[in-house]
Amino acid sequence: MCWPTLTAPHRLSPQILSEARTTGPSALHHLSAPRVALVLGGDTSKAAFGTHASRRLADHLIKDLPANVSIMVTPSRRTPKHLMAAVKQALLPRPHWIWDGTGTNPYPTMLALADAIIVTADSHSMLSDVMATSAAIYIFEPDDFPAKMKTTIDRLVSHPGVQRFDGTLETGTRAPIDSTELIADEIRDLLKTH
Repeated sequence: MCWPTLTAPHRLSPQILSEARTTGPSALHHLSAPRVALVLGGDTSKAAFGTHASRRLADHLIKDLPANVSIMVTPSRRTPKHLMAAVKQALLPRPHWIWDGTGTNPYPTMLALADAIIVTADSHSMLSDVMATSAAIYIFEPDDFPAKMKTTIDRLVSHPGVQRFDGTLETGTRAPIDSTELIADEIRDLLKTH
């Protein structure tokens, strides 16, 4: 019998994350630790990432990040210009690196190097990716995002090392949450029986 899983399948296996620690742009490796990865989504078909949410995230980045952290930013194709502008402005005083969309996205390297990860709550796939790491996870909730995500986020933040990004960020480690093999096993079992 199939049971709903907390995260979706993805390609970020422990081996890929391990290999990614030594790949990617040299600028990422030269950022001083601790490093925080900022994974930005954006507009969805059901909800826009509004300017108020962009300002809230920027305020958190200014007020709630420890002074000693470096920031690695990867936007998505859905990231609106106002969100990128707010993030860039907020990060000016501290060491940071932002992927500009050219070349291969160093997303796996950022996740592998991160001591903490901030992820926007507009994509189940992005949440699943970051949960596969052992970094502390901070989920930023926009003003409006898919309702089905609320239940998932409530379940995720019940796990140690996973919380909403609404206060001071701390780095650390946690047990990864990864349903990929469980889903693959279920598919294999279904193929065998049909």
